[in-house]
Amino acid sequence: MAGARPYRNPIYAADIRELGGVVSVHTSRDRCDGAPVFRVGHISGGGDVAFLSLPIMLEDHAAAAARVLAEFVGCSADVQKSDAGLPRETSDAEIAGGAK
Repeated sequence: MAGARPYRNPIYAADIRELGGVVSVHTSRDRCDGAPVFRVGHISGGGDVAFLSLPIMLEDHAAAAARVLAEFVGCSADVQKSDAGLPRETSDAEIAGGAK
């Protein structure tokens, strides 16, 4: 069993507060019953650090987690009510990172 490799430039807790970037809440579906689940994501300002939470069952809890994470990493979270209960298709523009 190989041991963990140290990174050249480790990230310390004090560095996390200066990451900035974007925090968002993603809507997904549970694999078993298709119920809507929510995940909190963060991408740092430089794009080199990314995070995606485990599924969160309640949208209000995911929004609260996103606000806390945004405050912690030093960025703003734009959390809006989703249409998780409504089926919809993802447009090509959304996939390419364009319009929402």
